[in-house]
Amino acid sequence: MKNTKRILLLILLILVLMGSTGCTSSEGKILNYLEDKYGETFVVENKKEGSSLFFLKK
Repeated sequence: MKNTKRILLLILLILVLMGSTGCTSSEGKILNYLEDKYGETFVVENKKEGSSLFFLKK
């Protein structure tokens, strides 16, 4: 029973770390969408980087 809980906790931790890396590449798409929709220029003041463990540079 303890091993099952440990495995589930490890899987959950990995999924959380992987899930926090996907938003960094879509910043430009989001800005373009907002500018097209509202006809105004938007500036990003703050952004949170994802985990460097799974960050892949293209």
